[in-house]
Amino acid sequence: MVAGPRGQAGLPLSLGFPNVDPALAFNTAASFVTNTNWQAYSGEATMGHLVQMAGLAVQNFLSAAVGIVVAVALVRGFVRSRTDEQRIRDFFHDQALADEMVTRLLKPELEDVTMKNRLATARVVWQPRGYDPNLHKWLHRIDVPTLLVWGANDQLFPKDYAFAWQRLIPGSKVVIVPECGHVPHVEKPSVFVSELQSFINGMRAAA
Repeated sequence: MVAGPRGQAGLPLSLGFPNVDPALAFNTAASFVTNTNWQAYSGEATMGHLVQMAGLAVQNFLSAAVGIVVAVALVRGFVRSRTDEQRIRDFFHDQALADEMVTRLLKPELEDVTMKNRLATARVVWQPRGYDPNLHKWLHRIDVPTLLVWGANDQLFPKDYAFAWQRLIPGSKVVIVPECGHVPHVEKPSVFVSELQSFINGMRAAA
């Protein structure tokens, strides 16, 4: 990419144009290789046909193709880093319950439903992101009684998150459920209901 513009005066189809300045040749090569295609010159009055065809036009396709390949590889890496079964197991501390959920959810007849759910989720949260990086700035506005029920063995959001939220939500209460993963209401329903009922009764008594 640099050599072509720098030596174009001696190339066929140069249209009589002189060699391109070294700085401009390097800038052009870098911009087309990275697919930014920034030009600080008039192509028809600076570059010959051969340089534009064999250099710039080729890079218009190659650099974009490389970018697409890298993006696909990145997505595949994220997708394949955890299997569907492992993602389900990550929700639970009790692997016997995880076995039951894997059997229930990973059925061939549910593949279409799973794909539609993922598509719907992607449409909702893909842009700009699936979370709010400024959430900590807003939690102090919660002015109602708040109970945070958290699994002690949560692999998705460790219990440290619960205490961080407690500090940010005025007057909130944290309950850490032992031997429990990400879904206390599923894995430990009796404990969850008991803690919730106790919290509600406490609110009634305070009122």
